[in-house]
Amino acid sequence: MAKVVVRHKYGCPCCRKFVITAPPPEKPIEKGLPGPGLLAHVATAKYADHLPLYRLETIFERVGLEISRSTLSDWVAAVADALEPIVVEISEDILRGKILNADDTKLPVIEDQKAGRTREGRIWVVIGDAAHPHVYYRFTERRSAETLVADFKRFEGYLQADVD
Repeated sequence: MAKVVVRHKYGCPCCRKFVITAPPPEKPIEKGLPGPGLLAHVATAKYADHLPLYRLETIFERVGLEISRSTLSDWVAAVADALEPIVVEISEDILRGKILNADDTKLPVIEDQKAGRTREGRIWVVIGDAAHPHVYYRFTERRSAETLVADFKRFEGYLQADVD
C-alpha cells in the first residue's frame, strides 16, 4: 500500500494572488527516497540481525527492489549521522554518573581490501552507573589510557578499565 501525502493549497478568495502550499514532510535523507521505516529496517537488519549489506541487497532483489550495496551503505551512514545527537547525549549522561566501567575488544580493520591486509583496531564499551544506565561504544586505533582520558577528561568519578 502506498503512502499518500496530501499538501493543501490555500489562497486568498478575494484576489487569488496569494497561494500558500503546506511544506512537504521532512525526509530523513535530504532529497532521498527512503522513508524512516525503510532506513530503520536496513539499520536493524545490519546491526541487530547481523546481515551484511550484500545479503540485504539480495533479499531486496527477491522482492523486486534494485537497491545497490553502495546505496545501502550510504543509507547506513545517513542513519548514523542522524543518530549522532543521541550518541552525544548518551555520552554526556554517562559522564554525569559516579562510576564508569570500560573495556575494549580488538577487531580487524580493513587496510587494503584488494590485498586482504588488516590492522588491529579497538572497540571500547563504556557502561554508566545505575543512575545513568547507558552503554557507549567508541572505536579507537590503539589500546591506551590516553584514548579514554581524552573522551572522559571532564568525568569526576571512578573509571574502571584495563588499559596499557
